[in-house]
Amino acid sequence: MSRGTGNSSGHSGARLKVLLLSLLAVLLLAPVAQVPARERDRAGDPPKLAAKSWVLVERRSGDVLTSKSVDEVLPMASTTKLMTAYLAIKRLDPSQVVRVGYYPADPVESVMGLEPGQKVSVRDLLHGLIMLSGNDAAVALAKAVSGTVPRFVRLMNRTAARLGLDRTGYRNPIGLDAPGHLSSAGDLAKISRVLMGIPRFRAIAADRETLLTSYRPPLAITTTNDFLLSYPWARGIKTGATNLAGYILASAGERRGVELIGVVMGTTSELARDSESARLLEWGFALYRERVPFRRGVVATEVPIRFREPGLELVPGSTERVGLRNGQVLKVRYNVPDEVEGPIRRGSPVGRALVLVDGEPVSRALLLAADPVSAPTAVEEVRGFTEERFFLLGLLLFAILLLAVVFGRRRDRKAREAVRRIGRKRT
Repeated sequence: MSRGTGNSSGHSGARLKVLLLSLLAVLLLAPVAQVPARERDRAGDPPKLAAKSWVLVERRSGDVLTSKSVDEVLPMASTTKLMTAYLAIKRLDPSQVVRVGYYPADPVESVMGLEPGQKVSVRDLLHGLIMLSGNDAAVALAKAVSGTVPRFVRLMNRTAARLGLDRTGYRNPIGLDAPGHLSSAGDLAKISRVLMGIPRFRAIAADRETLLTSYRPPLAITTTNDFLLSYPWARGIKTGATNLAGYILASAGERRGVELIGVVMGTTSELARDSESARLLEWGFALYRERVPFRRGVVATEVPIRFREPGLELVPGSTERVGLRNGQVLKVRYNVPDEVEGPIRRGSPVGRALVLVDGEPVSRALLLAADPVSAPTAVEEVRGFTEERFFLLGLLLFAILLLAVVFGRRRDRKAREAVRRIGRKRT
């Protein structure tokens, strides 16, 4: 974009252009709140699943979209490992190396295959915990955090109370059935939502394959979560199964600009667990329409350049996609300076764009300079300062003239009133 010298009217034109761009954005986004009835109804009634309890929530807001027996307390199986992972992520460095102890696993247990005395990084143990549901990994992490399993279990229960998991009680870090080792679909959704807000956990939960780099030689593993392998939009999270619990899945998926978290408890098979979870999330996705408030590299707004005209165009550094339900309103707020001055390099951050849904912020993006702006020349600075001072001088003269007129009229009015008073006295 070409740059040249300008004047005060140029600044006014640039500001007018910014206003028009903002107004256009509002007009484009406003119709989102008005959704035809056929779109409102396309999701149909919530599904009735072959499970004891379930819940579906929007991760962004925590809104519950549908549920059944959401507070019923049930055995939680290996979804227990969600809390084990949370505490390990919060309290251990991923590069920390743990010396593994002996774990007496039953033949039917899920294990990572750790050997006594083996040295494994916390990062690899977390992958083994979530991707392979390794009971030996759970015990190794518990001891790394608290020293002993009983102390770790006490920490699990204190943390559950702090996170508001009011219907959850832990007796081990693994998920083996035990009296009082229980949770609810609502509580599992809560901790899943917390974990999916942690980038380190999100990456592990979504991994289909990874390389355990602390092994010699490095070992490639594939997730045992068939739900994650079956649906390209799936983002995790954790399976579970015991004789008492049946089959459980805390799931996550991302489509149409929205991420949903589902929990299904007490199904009769792995196939039912996965298919019912998919039905639940697919129904939820149908409630949303994807909107793109801004795209990477496409001009979003403009700011005036001091001493120059036209203004500096700003482009987002990323594309943002937002899913909206019927009646939700999307707005974009630009936080940019009133005016900029060179030198500015192309691609330099100049401001931010904030995306709001129903007034609540949901995402942010940097606004970058679409073109370089050179430093003002001496001529431009002199001209600009002269114009600014002439403008200020003009305002000052106008104010003086206005005051003179006001005082003059007041003086004339007082003189006329004095003449009338003298005339009345003479009569």
